[in-house]
Amino acid sequence: MAIGLNEMDSVIGAAFVKSVTADLNARMEPQKNLRGALTRHRWLGSKWSPFLPIGAAYASVMIGSQMASQPWLMGGLFGFSFFCSGVSFWHTYHKDVMVGFRTNLPPDVLQAAIPLMGLSTLESEYAKTVALLNALTAKIDEQASKNLLIHLNELLTNDRQREYQQQMVTESIRAHPVSKIEGDRDRLSRRLLETDDLETRQALQQSLAQCAMRLENSQEMERGLQRVIAERETILQTLTAAQSSLLRIQTASSPPALAVSELENAVTEINLRIRAQEEAEQEIARLSPRR
Repeated sequence: MAIGLNEMDSVIGAAFVKSVTADLNARMEPQKNLRGALTRHRWLGSKWSPFLPIGAAYASVMIGSQMASQPWLMGGLFGFSFFCSGVSFWHTYHKDVMVGFRTNLPPDVLQAAIPLMGLSTLESEYAKTVALLNALTAKIDEQASKNLLIHLNELLTNDRQREYQQQMVTESIRAHPVSKIEGDRDRLSRRLLETDDLETRQALQQSLAQCAMRLENSQEMERGLQRVIAERETILQTLTAAQSSLLRIQTASSPPALAVSELENAVTEINLRIRAQEEAEQEIARLSPRR
């Protein structure tokens, strides 16, 4: 199965379109690489069509003995053929390559565009993995390739959800740092030791209880943050491992069916584990008493 923008993650697809439609006239290496890749596929996609009119005219002259005595007819035919070739060249030069990229995005074009797409580290690894997968369409079964791409898309979606969760938890921890809560607790504890008034002591004890609750919540958020960071690292390592597996398949002479199946199972397992962890967290939050 040839992989195009229609099958890829929509955010990555939009970033690719933006990079291709941007100004590529700069002399920086990334722009030059992408410009060269696009030019190659623009002309390779047209095959020999710009030269067909000239070839047809030449063949007609060679096999048409009557035209030898009519140079004006030969000249007119060649002139018309060159005109048609010019039109074909113009059409090839100005054609919209994005139409073909919707259903089949050449791996080298995607690889060249990655540095210009403004992707995160994990999104870049996803794009590299898809490029390697698309380069193996001749060796990998169509259904296996489609299934693997679906799981890769899901893996990227899971990472984005975890990234959002990481940002939210990080903001909460910054707003309620453990060090500040511990400072409040120590200050209240000293005041409690310094007073003998019963009502003041009761109020301070209630405040200490609230501090203890705040401290427990903040510590739990920090533990949750570390879990999220670890899960995102697992996703990143899964993508890099997938690239290694695809490169091995690319160079192997044996049938790749088993290797593809193992790769698909590994990606699926990570997705299922992340989904199960998320559902468990939601259930714990639902059953826990509100504080």
